[in-house]
Amino acid sequence: MGSVMCSTLIVPISAVVRFGRGDSGPPLFNSRNISSQRYVEMNPVRAGIVKHPGEYRWSSYQINGQGKESDLLSHHALYLSLGQTDAERQAVCRELFRYELEPEEIDKIRKATNGNYALGDNQFTEEISKIVGRRVTPGKAGRPKKKKNGTQHPSLSD
Repeated sequence: MGSVMCSTLIVPISAVVRFGRGDSGPPLFNSRNISSQRYVEMNPVRAGIVKHPGEYRWSSYQINGQGKESDLLSHHALYLSLGQTDAERQAVCRELFRYELEPEEIDKIRKATNGNYALGDNQFTEEISKIVGRRVTPGKAGRPKKKKNGTQHPSLSD
């Protein structure tokens, strides 16, 4: 939820999300960012390395949920929106981590990460697509179908 979250918001293209808005205001956020942060922070727990994300040495949970001081992280707008004070934000952060993500949410995040896709609603993915200059959602599987008159799709012809 600090700058570490910015580096793990959605998928590897998140650096573009973070730095691609030099012309206007804050980075892009969507409703999946907190789920993505929870996914990342809970990886050491799922792997059996620790029992709680605050026990993991490299976790930003120690700063965001437990109030540990650090010069390495800076809180961004999403974290700051969780409450008016540090204590309120930390309490909300701790509450978010009381429960594991649903398996379906974990699957969505893994598919987006492994496929290098943005994870969010249509408006969000369209904006990310414009910023990075490429498609950021899965395409349709298979080759284009032939037209009814038997000719190939234009993209298949020389």
